[in-house]
Amino acid sequence: MKTSQTTLYRALTVALLGCAAGSAGAQDATVDSQLQPVTVISTVENLTDSSSIIDESQLNHNPSNNAGVLFDHMAGVEFEKSAVGGLGDIRIRGMGGAGSGDGTGQNRVAVNVDGVALPDTFSYGHITRNNRTTFDTADLKKVEVIKGANPAGNGHSGIAGTVNFTTKDPVDYLQDNNRFGGNVRAGYNSQDNNFAVGATLAGQFSDNVSGMVSLTHRQFDELKNEGGVDVIGSERTANNPVDGDSNNVLAKLVFNPNEQHELKLKVEHFKQDYDSTPLNVGRERYDNVTTKRNFLSLRHNFNRVTPLFDSGHWQAYYQKNSQTRNMNPAFYMPPYLDAKGKTAYDVKNIGVEVGLNKAIGEHNINYGLGYEKTDTAVEWNTDGLMDAPFQPDTTVTQANAFVSADFSLMNDALHLLPSVQVVHYEVDADERTDKYDAVNSPTTDLSDTKLSWKLGAAYHLDNENKLFASYHSGLRSPSFAELNSDIFHNKQFGARSLPNPNLKPEEVAGFEIGVSNHSDWGSHTLSAFHDNYKNIIYKEGRIDCRPGPRGEVCNNMKMNSNSPVVVYGAEYQGTLNLAQLGMPAGAKLKTSLSYTKGKNKNNDQPYSPINPFNGYVGLAYDEPNDVWGGELGVRFAAKKSASQIDDNDLKASRSPLKPLGGYGVVDLSAYYNVGKNLHINAGVYNLFDKEYATWADYQNSDSRNYEKATSAGRSFAVSAQYDF
Repeated sequence: MKTSQTTLYRALTVALLGCAAGSAGAQDATVDSQLQPVTVISTVENLTDSSSIIDESQLNHNPSNNAGVLFDHMAGVEFEKSAVGGLGDIRIRGMGGAGSGDGTGQNRVAVNVDGVALPDTFSYGHITRNNRTTFDTADLKKVEVIKGANPAGNGHSGIAGTVNFTTKDPVDYLQDNNRFGGNVRAGYNSQDNNFAVGATLAGQFSDNVSGMVSLTHRQFDELKNEGGVDVIGSERTANNPVDGDSNNVLAKLVFNPNEQHELKLKVEHFKQDYDSTPLNVGRERYDNVTTKRNFLSLRHNFNRVTPLFDSGHWQAYYQKNSQTRNMNPAFYMPPYLDAKGKTAYDVKNIGVEVGLNKAIGEHNINYGLGYEKTDTAVEWNTDGLMDAPFQPDTTVTQANAFVSADFSLMNDALHLLPSVQVVHYEVDADERTDKYDAVNSPTTDLSDTKLSWKLGAAYHLDNENKLFASYHSGLRSPSFAELNSDIFHNKQFGARSLPNPNLKPEEVAGFEIGVSNHSDWGSHTLSAFHDNYKNIIYKEGRIDCRPGPRGEVCNNMKMNSNSPVVVYGAEYQGTLNLAQLGMPAGAKLKTSLSYTKGKNKNNDQPYSPINPFNGYVGLAYDEPNDVWGGELGVRFAAKKSASQIDDNDLKASRSPLKPLGGYGVVDLSAYYNVGKNLHINAGVYNLFDKEYATWADYQNSDSRNYEKATSAGRSFAVSAQYDF
């Protein structure tokens, strides 16, 4: 579809490589040292929970060009799949993900890139499906996953957890103190015929100024599913054909006036465009979606010893996220009206935050402030059937202040890590006007101030073993969609949703305890957790219901938030160094296990979204000189039985849940480094071509259809990168 763009990017790649090679050969001066890192609370040694970090080495050995694969071997964490682009949203311990098709329950997991939250996921039926994968994994340096609420710093914190992505700086591309460097790269993944090509050029322009620009272009089709039936019409369960591409440009300019200060300007542009043919409606139709994200930030890092701080930073940022969708038919349901629809989803963020650090003897204290304003608008125009937004234009402002500390006691054997955060938020929705097709229901505004806190402790039994425990609390305020979800007055279906002025924020309070070991035998973490959620937001109310083309249609529905849920379980994450058992140096056994249960306290029923027991076991080898390596592993999950599903979900008149069988899937991957510059990765996934579906994907599938929810069959991925 985009042949000319692909040719352009290939030409850019060759040109950048040629320019960089010439520059690097001409300039081999020593690069001045960068600003020293600031103090960070909760280092890996002193973590008081089972949080995980994916480092640059692991990222470099990932052949799939897919962020979701990064979490396949992580206990309790998963990326939901999407038919377009391959990825949906993140779930931690069964909570989070893309939420329901009614726009509820989204963004329980916060996602930050370089300390700034990505715009929220917003999914509303088939009409708007905006996720948070609006950045490219090629530029990542580190991924941090925090399980559970963590009110301990800048950026957003989710009630179920937080994922922090960190991108590379110019210095990360400069080898052997060269003035210029970078890479060219390419990759392919057969799951969705994803072809990627990219290049990065970085330079130390003077002793004080460095910069970089990174470009990545991708082309992709629809995500394959093993159980899909490729027919035209309502019996179709294969994903609809997709032809799409995406472009991502990341640029940074870094100015170091001296060793105490660093100014960093970051600019990023992401655009994804795809065409889809909805063959499931049985006739020739179209669906075109364009998603954009523009980001600009200025960050100042500084080291200067004063009575109030030793180091810190401030950051100001702006980002705009938009999605435009043109489709025909407007409704993916019988009788498939011959009507064209256009939706527009726009989010604008502007914010500023400050973080300061102070060392007092053996103790460290972090504190800071943040402010963010978000404007959101969603509109739908459909051939006279309706011409109104789903929700009123909404402005959300949030201000927060936090303090966290790391107190070192008992000769550094015991670390106490308390943190507290105060958040004030306001949701201000536009008043109803003629363009809002309302039912005499005023918009609802919301203003509240909440306190959340965490207390953690880490006790080092010796240099290898550690006990840890933490208690945490957190909240998620109602989204603009949940607070004022006013569905169009559909001339065919007549469905509406009413605002709820009594909607409360979701809250969580819980604890985690565990033990970890880091020694010549490897690293191992075993933990148990227990979280009490209250005011879980859900859609209720079936007023003035009548038969419709897809089950009951109700004129009036609303959001409510009186559902208490408890989630508890245990996890193990570990790597065993098999050389201690006489095997070759570099041989490892990797294991992750996750056992989670959930219960709705209102009706004493299982909480259906929780995953069954699942995990990963793999045998890996890394050649001691980092020349080559490989891994053979099994991803598995137990069955999801009827006893683990709420009776109301099993008996639902529309899209009921059904028990799901377990699975075991074998993956094989390898890497080879040709010298220190050329890196080749390859992998075969679902080696034995097994048909299976994960519980998360099944829940999110259209009409809870197993065949449509199945993952891809046997697939392969390959990538290559040349550093210069």
